[in-house]
Formats: sequence, C-alpha cells, structure tokens
Amino acid sequence: MKTNGIEAGSGLHSANNLIVFYLSLLGLSQVHAQASIIDSLMGVAVTAIAGFLILYIGKKYDWFTSHE
Repeated sequence: MKTNGIEAGSGLHSANNLIVFYLSLLGLSQVHAQASIIDSLMGVAVTAIAGFLILYIGKKYDWFTSHE
C-alpha cells in the first residue's frame, strides 16, 4: 500500500464525519453552524491523533517509501 496523501486525507475526512455523526446521534455533541472552542479543540485533537496514527502505521508497514 502506498499513500501520497490523497488516500489518507480522504480517510481522515470520512472518519471525522463518522465521529461527528455518532457523537451527535448519541447526544454527546450538537451539530450547528457556530463552533465553540471545545468543538475546535476536539477537531484539532482528532486530527492530531489521526495524523500520528497514520505516520506510525505508515512507518511500520513501509507505506512512504517508493517501491518502483
């Protein structure tokens, strides 16, 4: 598997949408046009955790080197 960014970005976007959907479904968060500081911090935290996971797993499974 090789990622040049688009696959990881699409996966992160989809995961973010699912997390927001389930949090709202369970009543733990509300979806509205104006974001609070807590919503922003949660978004940053989820993005940072996902980024670190992608880097960790990518290095472990050698996703980022070219195998031509």
